[in-house]
Parts: sequence; structure tokens; C-alpha cells
Amino acid sequence: MKKLLLFSLFVFISGLTFGQGRPLTIEDMLKMKRLSSFTVSPDGKSVVYTLGEVRFEENKIVNDLFMLNLADKTVKRLTENAKSNFSPAFSKDGKSVWFLSSRDGSPQVFKMNPADGKVEKITDFSMGVGGFTFSADETKLAFESEVYPDESTSEGNQIKADAVDANKVKAQLITKHPFRVWASWKNGMRNHVWIYDLTAKTYTDATPGDFDTPPIDLGGSLDYRFSVDGKLLYFVRNAEKNVAWTTNNDVFVNDLTSGTLTNLTVDNKGNDNNPLPSADGNFLIWMSMKRPGFEADKTDIILKDLKSGKISNLTSSLDRSASDPKWSPDGKTLYFTAGNLGYNSFYKVDPATSKPVIVLDKVNMGSYEFAGSGSVIYSANKSNLPTELFKLDLKSGKTEQLTSVNKELISQLDMPTPKEIWYEGANGIQNHAFVFLPPAYDPNKKYPLVYYVHGGPQGAWGDSWSYRWNPQAWAAQGYILVAPNPTGSTGYGQKFTDGISGDWGGAVYTDLIKGLDYSIKNFPIDTTRMAAAGASYGGYMMNWFQGHTTRFKTLVSHAGVYNLATMFGTTEEVWFPLWEFRGTPWDNPDQYKKWSPSEYVKNFKTPTLVVHGALDFRVPEAQAFEYFTALQYMNVDSKLLYFPDEGHWILKPQNSKFWHDNVFQWLKEKL
Repeated sequence: MKKLLLFSLFVFISGLTFGQGRPLTIEDMLKMKRLSSFTVSPDGKSVVYTLGEVRFEENKIVNDLFMLNLADKTVKRLTENAKSNFSPAFSKDGKSVWFLSSRDGSPQVFKMNPADGKVEKITDFSMGVGGFTFSADETKLAFESEVYPDESTSEGNQIKADAVDANKVKAQLITKHPFRVWASWKNGMRNHVWIYDLTAKTYTDATPGDFDTPPIDLGGSLDYRFSVDGKLLYFVRNAEKNVAWTTNNDVFVNDLTSGTLTNLTVDNKGNDNNPLPSADGNFLIWMSMKRPGFEADKTDIILKDLKSGKISNLTSSLDRSASDPKWSPDGKTLYFTAGNLGYNSFYKVDPATSKPVIVLDKVNMGSYEFAGSGSVIYSANKSNLPTELFKLDLKSGKTEQLTSVNKELISQLDMPTPKEIWYEGANGIQNHAFVFLPPAYDPNKKYPLVYYVHGGPQGAWGDSWSYRWNPQAWAAQGYILVAPNPTGSTGYGQKFTDGISGDWGGAVYTDLIKGLDYSIKNFPIDTTRMAAAGASYGGYMMNWFQGHTTRFKTLVSHAGVYNLATMFGTTEEVWFPLWEFRGTPWDNPDQYKKWSPSEYVKNFKTPTLVVHGALDFRVPEAQAFEYFTALQYMNVDSKLLYFPDEGHWILKPQNSKFWHDNVFQWLKEKL
């Protein structure tokens, strides 16, 4: 559950000051441009980035590409289209930018010359194109697409898709899990990686079979890459019979000459992903978890010497989970990010010593790329600044903000920097939290409180920007907002993360109540006007609060787990409850009953807004229906806010506004 349930990207950006403007509104948030994927030119002189714009009346976000000259900071718009253009990548010579565009219907790969703006369509694959990557000589293109696994051609897939659409019978004969993932049904289709030969203009399925590549979940930043000589394709798949109850993703290699597939991580039954060869072709790294079935296990960087076969763990001494590793331009050092005390720090490690070192601390780094040998371009945001691009000088450690895509709007707003607090939680362990104060905060005035509980449960809050659960938007309503990171949170050591498994309402509940007490003691909170809110596991904790405390005047439970036994039988990632509750409901019924909010209905009293999406297959809608029925039966003041066209997250712009309007109106009425 962890990977996609996190509601924050934790970042810290220094040197920013904000004037006393007006409070942030939801309309402001929806107007903000959204910087996402980017690519740095081989000479390190320019960056092409993706910028999304909300078109509210059309109820969608449209992305376009822009080029930033790093010398004079001028920006040139490269695309302007009714459909999205995204995921740019420079060619090796720097003269072309390759990107995905849905301008002709399904996403395909296009090529542009930034000098004259000429665009050439490269692929025309019937099922559309997801991510892509080049071979080193740029003669081959590997891309992902959801296809029918028994069809080996683009044409065959199109014929099959047309036949399915034309068939009046929409029934499915389902034979195995998972048959739906996140917000969509699998319908017998699988993710496959295809290779497009740019000379011969031919497509070849490089990951054949009834398997998903990239895997359906727990994958890396890119789970397929060519070897340096282009003769091999490294990729990730889960080859187990029942994918829904295992995290055993493995790194495979396909010899593109013989078609031979080899599992490189067969001995590890935990999650392996993100293969990345070194530039000289002598080494291969990948990310790895040891414990089977545990999606929030410590993630390490594994190095394999492709000549000797020797394997070593480069981050065994670091009590943090590594992510997004990249080789330095000279191939001598590995850089990576890792969640660290509420941020996402930037690290490096010398493969010869296996001793990770922090390069940039209180930053929550998003994507990053090298600009020559001496600097890194990276994306980052903060709770009072949406995502921008920055430059880090690796020698001096100095950082520079490169873009200001929302400068004019941000300058009008009062969004205070959050405070950080530490307090003693369960078992004497120190807990960390962020406190967001309302605009024009007056310490002599009493304020209502909103207590935020994060999802995961193995996740964490940070000083970060979000378009879903944005702490500044809530604080702007006049609340003190406290966002704690209790037992189970990531970035505070693996033992702390492990502490929640099998103990969903135990130490974490104690942590949260102690954090509440600390906040009341140290901030001017009106204890008669306190609310709590959360989504996913945070929604579960709202439901747990409902049966275990009356300290909150109201609760907001979004996509919350309510009945653990029925959750087991309806979620698409069965490995999650298997690990968290130590088995099945029939093998370990006491564990499921002990921690299930549904067992405490007799205590329900607190007014609650329940929120859920029909397309949420991670925490299926029946969890909300059961909870709402119990609240209504117990005569608890409650409402159900239901979205038939949304999944675990509320993403469509008009739905987002409707969500915020209703949540804030509920809080206004109850507080």
C-alpha cells in the first residue's frame, strides 16, 4: 500500500521569504502550474521540462514542454497543443528532444528539433506508449504498453481490442488475481515492454508471457533498461503464480539475440526493481528489499560486478530506504535519495567503500539529473511553494532556484513556513511533527485544531506541497494544523517503520494522543473545537478514533479501512493484509478483530464525514458503505461524500474543488 498512498513529497527549500498576503484558496491552488518531468541536455546548458495547466471548464490538466537556457535563464515554449505533451528526453547529441504526446489520440513517441520546432512522429503503436528509453546508440527504443499477452504484434492487439469493444457481452471470466489494480480493471491485459527498431521500423515484444512489466506495483523509477552494448534488456517482473499475495518482483535479463530470459535475483523473495547498468557496462545495480511480503521493508542498493559475479550491498550501513539511484557522469559514484527525518535527503556512496554520505540534507528532492560533472538539476517543492527546478553545485554545496512558474500568484499569498516539533511518544520514543499555523497568526488568540494522520501506514508528512491534502489550504481556513509522524512512519529508521505492523491501533494510537496533548500544551488550541482528518490508513485511524476517543468534535475519513476481514477479501494487493495482520482472517481471526474499527460500533458518537471513490480498488468502496451504515444506525451525525468517477485519490479538477468545498463546509459547521 505504501508506494502509491503517500500524500506528500517531502522537500525543504532554503532562503525563501513570503510577505503577508491573503490566505490560499482552492481556486488559487487550481490555477497553479504544475512542473513535473524534465531532462537536461548532454552539454548541461539547457533543461526541457513539463508544465501542466488546469483547464477547469474542460475538467482536465494539459501538459506542454518548455526549454530553459541555464546561462541566461530565458524560457522558450516548445509545444502548444490541445492534448498533453510530456516525458521529455534529450537525444545523445543534444539536437533533438523526444517526448510523449497524445495529440493524435493514444500517447505516442514524438521527436522535436528545438531550433526550428519541427516535430516528427516516431511510434504508431496500436495500444499507445507509456514510458520509454533508448539504447546507447539510439537505434532502438524500449517502451511500455498495456497489451493482450497472447498477441505478439501491434496489428494483432488492435484487432483484439476492436473485437472486445464490438462485443455486446461485457462479462468477464476471471481465473486469478489481480483482476483489477488501483482504479482500473485488468481485462486480461498485461504491461509489456516492446522494442522499436528505429531503422527497420519493427516492433518486438521483449517481455512476452502472462506477466506484467513494469510490475503492477512496487516498481522502481524505471523498470527496464538496455545494456550498454544494446544486446541485453534488463527488466522487472513478478513471476509468481499469485501476484496479488507476493511482493517478489525480480530483475530479469533478456538476451535480445537468443531471446533467453534469466532471473538475476531468484534467491531473494523480497522486492527487487530498478535495474541500472554502469556506463562502462561492468556493473549493474538494483533496489532490493529482503523480507517477502513486506512492501515497506528497508530498500537497499545492490551492486553486481558483471565480470566476477560478486554482489554487494552499498547501503547496508544506512538505516534509511534508498531510492532513485543514478551513476555519476564519471561512473565512480552512486547518488540516490532517501527519506530522512521528514525530508528526502540527497546522498552519495562510493561502491569501493559502501559508506553513504549526505550531500544535501534538509531537502526533499524529487527527480534529478546531472548537468555535467559538477552540478545536479533537481525538482523540489515546499508547503508554501509548488514544484520548481533547482541547481546544486556538488563542490560548494550551493543551491540556486532556476524556475518560478507561479511567482506572481505565490507573491500574493500568505503561506507561513511550518514549525517542527519533537515529543515523547509510546515507549519513550521521540516523535516528529509539522505544525502549520494559519495566516496572520496571533499567539494570543485561540484557534480550532485539525489533526492530520497520514496514509501508508508506512509513509510520512513533510514540509511539502500537494494538490490533494495541502496543509496550507487547510490552515488558510483558520485552523492550526498538526501533521504528526507516529510509529510506522518512514525516514526515522526501519525499526520505527516496522513498529506498526500487527499493531495498527496500538503504539501509533498512543503516539497520536501524546502528540495531541503536546500540541495543546504548546500552541493556543481551543480544545472544544478540534477535528481530525486522514485518508487511507489515515482514514482507518479516523475510524479507530471513532471507537476509542471522544476528544475530537468531528472526523473526516477519506478512503479509510473499516472492516479488516472484508478488506482482505476485496483489496487487489492481498500481500498487504497478509503481512500487516500476520495471515488471513481465518488463520488469525483475533488479530483482525482486535484492530478492526468495525468491532467498536457501540462506542460510535463523533460526527463524521465519510469520503470514498467508486474506482478505489486499493481500499474498496464497501469499506465506506459499511462504515456509513454503522454511523447512521447508531444515529451519529454523518454524511457520505461519494465520487463515482474517482479512485483512491480525487484527481479531476472540478471534483477536487467539490471535495474541498464540502470538506471545509463540514468543518466550518462542526467547529
